Amino acid sequence: MKKLIFILLCFLVIFSCDNKPSKEEVIKEEVVLGRNEIRFIQQNKDFNNIVDEIIKLSPYSTERYEIIYKMAYQESYKYPEQLKSFDIELFSNEEFIKVRDIFNETYEMGLEIARQEDKILQIKKLNQVQD
Repeated sequence: MKKLIFILLCFLVIFSCDNKPSKEEVIKEEVVLGRNEIRFIQQNKDFNNIVDEIIKLSPYSTERYEIIYKMAYQESYKYPEQLKSFDIELFSNEEFIKVRDIFNETYEMGLEIARQEDKILQIKKLNQVQD
């Protein structure tokens, strides 16, 4: 009899546990939605600010070199992924300005991509809740 009760309790525990997120978890996740868009906007602002800072400095100053070095090699400085293939330490002011202008010209397209990525995440979250 004890074995039967134990087996029934095991089945009860196993089948009563579902992996669906609760409504509270879904609501918390919805607050996070839009993170790709927010990250893209912040990255663009940060990049513009850093380029503005760099071009104000003398091309051979230590401060300029330190900023570029941090931008290229420190994880805390986020700059556009597309620049990772360039040796930005050798960029002139004109090259920094040109790259910044290109990123600003394509800003709307990048922002739309980030929004679409957020929509995909939202659809995935809703599908998890409905399953």
